[in-house]
Amino acid sequence: MVQPGEILAMLGPSGSGKTTLLTALGGRLGGQLFGSITYNGKPFSNAMKRKTGFVTQDDVLYPHLTVTETLVFTALLRLPCSFTKEEKIAHAKSVIAQLGLTKCKDSIIGGPTLRGVSGGERKRWRENYCDDNTPTSSRIYHMFHRLLLLSEGIPLYFGKGSEAMEYFSNIGYAPAMAMNPSDFLLDLANVPHGCPIIYRTTFGISLIFHSLQESIGLLFFISSFWTGFPFFQAIFTFPRELVMLKKERSSGMYRLSSYFMSRMVGDLPMELVLPTIFLIITYWMTGLKANVVNFLYTLFTLLLNVLVSQGLGLAIGAIVMDLKSAITLGSLIMLCFQLAGGFFVQHVPKFIAWVKYISITYYTYQLFMGSQYDTSDTYPCSNGQCYVAEFPMIKQIGLHLQGQVKAALALFLMLIGYRLMAYVALMRIGVTKKLG
Repeated sequence: MVQPGEILAMLGPSGSGKTTLLTALGGRLGGQLFGSITYNGKPFSNAMKRKTGFVTQDDVLYPHLTVTETLVFTALLRLPCSFTKEEKIAHAKSVIAQLGLTKCKDSIIGGPTLRGVSGGERKRWRENYCDDNTPTSSRIYHMFHRLLLLSEGIPLYFGKGSEAMEYFSNIGYAPAMAMNPSDFLLDLANVPHGCPIIYRTTFGISLIFHSLQESIGLLFFISSFWTGFPFFQAIFTFPRELVMLKKERSSGMYRLSSYFMSRMVGDLPMELVLPTIFLIITYWMTGLKANVVNFLYTLFTLLLNVLVSQGLGLAIGAIVMDLKSAITLGSLIMLCFQLAGGFFVQHVPKFIAWVKYISITYYTYQLFMGSQYDTSDTYPCSNGQCYVAEFPMIKQIGLHLQGQVKAALALFLMLIGYRLMAYVALMRIGVTKKLG
């Protein structure tokens, strides 16, 4: 809540949601919104909108009007009726003087195809009235009564501007040298968008800042990559050997079961060694829970995911037996699995929500969440400490044991089921047709 007379500053990198939030607060955001917006305890209304100044991020001005005409036009329409026409014009001219735009008051605004006021004059105009991603100076920063720090739509801090630096210092993140508070806060908010940033804590220890969302994104990437890689490797298995399989099966050289088992066992070492090496390096390098039990849980989930994905690839390859068609079909299936996985889209439409129940990515992602987080775990938030289980991306998946068991059981059923499908599909290959 922002009290009357207070200045609230919203800080955050591009794409953090500042403009979207401001647009919603200004009553100009379409679509379905949740929650309530009140001004002095009163709900937002059209009458309230007339008393609210809202400047869009991009210029929306009449290019052929002069600076004076633009401000006078706005003053005549927006200022209360209690003001006379002369008072409104005088108020507009005083604003021109305050902004230092007297020299260009009779110059047209201009636009992309029409030359008008200079870039510096336009910049000075927007610095005073628009939301901008440029970090504010230390002097301006200390004028803010309250501060909201956003990153990818998630509030990292909301409270008094004067207490923001102290808050982050208390949870272990303080600048190693004297710097502009807004620069430091934007660096923190930028972490999910790029590389981790090293800061020196108050105890003199260097550490890497990892947000909860960053760790979740890493786990989803691992599940997605190690679903797609073995899947597309396995798709090629049977179509490439189709001609040879037909020839040898037709001549009765071996049983189908012998061929199938040899393919499964022969590919198994490399299928398991590569993801194991990958996880050994990635797990300890990225700062996941440094615990042997959690690591083994994550490794078990990854290997199970690889085997299930391989089984699905074998099944599609055996059923379609045409590489181009199999890859096209496989790409569509993988895309659907990822969209229903619970990371990119949290609110999947009901008519397609059922896809998650057959999605390898969804169950693997759920097990990964359980391998790293517990219902009692917390993370730093604007309220101090919040439960990890209440984090939006985790809340939808859930951390309860029953869900973990169901996810593991579902993957085991897929592990067996997909290979049975592949075996049955191969039974038609090389079978000698009986003459009528």
